[in-house]
Amino acid sequence: MTETDDGGFALVGRTRSFSDSGYTSWLVRTDSSGEKLWGRVFSESFPNAVVRAGDGDIVVAGGRGKFLWLAKIDSDGRDVWSKTVDNFAKASAVDRTCDNGFGLFGRSYEAFQGWGVVKVDENGALKWADAYDLPGGSGFTATADGGFAAAVWTGPRDRRQGLLIKWDSDGDVELRKEYGGDGHDYFSSLTQSGDGGFALGGRTAPEECDEGQGWLVRVDQNGEEKWTFTSDDLREITAVVETSDGGFMLIGEPLWLVKIDASGEEQWTTMLEGFRAEAAMQAADGQFVVGGKTERGSWEQSPHAYTGDGDFLLVKHEKHEKFPNTEELLKRPAFPPTNGEFFSPVVYEASPAKAPPYWDVYEAESGRRLRRTLERRFCPNHDRVEDATAVFDDEEIREIVPYPPLRAALASLYGTVGEPAINAIKDGHFDAVRLGDVPHDGIACIRLPESGSKAPEIVFNDRHQSRHQSEHHRLLAPVLTHMTLHRDSMNTGQEVLIARAIEVLVFGQFLLEWPELATYRTKASRRNSTGLLARINSRDKDGALRLLTSEENVFPCSAVSLPSFAAGFDWEDDSATPGNATLNRMLEIVTNHSVDDAKFSHETVELLDEHQAVFSPQELVQLGLVLRLSLDPTDDDCPVDPGVGGDAILDPNGCTESTT
Repeated sequence: MTETDDGGFALVGRTRSFSDSGYTSWLVRTDSSGEKLWGRVFSESFPNAVVRAGDGDIVVAGGRGKFLWLAKIDSDGRDVWSKTVDNFAKASAVDRTCDNGFGLFGRSYEAFQGWGVVKVDENGALKWADAYDLPGGSGFTATADGGFAAAVWTGPRDRRQGLLIKWDSDGDVELRKEYGGDGHDYFSSLTQSGDGGFALGGRTAPEECDEGQGWLVRVDQNGEEKWTFTSDDLREITAVVETSDGGFMLIGEPLWLVKIDASGEEQWTTMLEGFRAEAAMQAADGQFVVGGKTERGSWEQSPHAYTGDGDFLLVKHEKHEKFPNTEELLKRPAFPPTNGEFFSPVVYEASPAKAPPYWDVYEAESGRRLRRTLERRFCPNHDRVEDATAVFDDEEIREIVPYPPLRAALASLYGTVGEPAINAIKDGHFDAVRLGDVPHDGIACIRLPESGSKAPEIVFNDRHQSRHQSEHHRLLAPVLTHMTLHRDSMNTGQEVLIARAIEVLVFGQFLLEWPELATYRTKASRRNSTGLLARINSRDKDGALRLLTSEENVFPCSAVSLPSFAAGFDWEDDSATPGNATLNRMLEIVTNHSVDDAKFSHETVELLDEHQAVFSPQELVQLGLVLRLSLDPTDDDCPVDPGVGGDAILDPNGCTESTT
């Protein structure tokens, strides 16, 4: 089942309505109300899965004869193209990739118990295919990094275990991990969560023939188990959908919908008998849609259901009163963290920051990491990837920014709020961006021009970066954005507030693309996570993101009391200082307002307070999930302990002037 561009749905399955001798394959297209627009019966092909194509058509996948088969079908039900793939018998799942191609999961002839992944381009042409010796499974999804993941099972028939496999965009296995005990456990569904991890649904039982329980395993992006959920009422979890509050909607049998929160606690269930749910999704309007099958006469028509001659059932479920929409979530009190390790120890109890990892800090590796960043952001627009890569390879920029991770950080700002920083470097506003000594053990600072120099330098702390050790360029990029807004070493509180407010927005953009950045626990990661937490919790009573106001302490459960993001800076008594072209352009991107000759002033602070066009409400909630915030806080909800306290909370190095 998939949602179409006009808010309708496309379903594939089997029907007995057109044959007295048994089932035939059927594709049904509906409008947004569930009314059937057309249906198409397949006699030689057998579609098992459907997904919307990038241009609004739909792609179905399954089998034809002895081959895996897929076809693109337009909005009127006519073939655009039809393809088969050798060495694969059929596809059980299909998903669209970020480059508008498709990934298919299905049976292969190349292994004894053959299942595998097939990658094709937008025209159905084969790019690669890999087979694996697996008993089977049906959970499959394209992942945010351009790869794929499958939730399957492994082991002998009487002692199965659930298995998660993750492939990169080239088809190489980068994660393979088993779950379960000594019984009969398997996965049949999965979804990738907003934090980059997975929720794996299936069944667990002591023995194969036991009735068993519905089973959900929540894991992080490395496959490490976070928690599990089991239900005596569910025999199997056949579909999993992440909800906007960080929880999950589970679809299984005989119960229809089960809602659990972000910690795996059951919140409510809705039951429908005589119906087997086989697919589920959250529609664009936020409501849940479930597709399945029923026997003739076993389902009583409801205002939210569409049945096709007793075979197909499409049900749209209205939002439950306990399930808030995004706007309602943002009107709630400030979100407390559930893991203090992601934030500054000034605010929440945490172990010492981790040192940046050791890695090959050279041109080739920095360039490879940069390309991964750009491909995830711009896929399938390869021209923009090349434009941004050209910044990294530019010889003039190389002279100013010789250290490869910093140059990768600069190039990675392409397409973000921080993109104007690239021109600030190109146009010679800084004599160098380099490693060196930074006061107060900060991350970076502005150094005044030396004799004969035309411009100041941006200096990053060489105690944090070296030839063999460096913060990731995705963590350095927001800091570099901040530094390019300054032009001298004496900065007012207004300048630092404005620069930090913009910096954490850039960090948020990277975090939506790479959720694992929040988990690094290095100095740069914690610094920006702490700032973003304060930024997200600076919301007014209507849930709008602000700088100057909030409904309560932006650091809930902390001994530090801060009524707003701006309150973390000594800025109100400062006089305005000159701005620059970089500030003008960044303000235009952030506020979606035309800006000319802006200054570091109260007026600019108020502009940022009143206008924020970077993140949608849905993205703000997603950032809260990535930072592991509790989106359903109560008065006594303090899942973390307060930190050591202190001043300069949003500038945790306690640095004055330009040091960050």
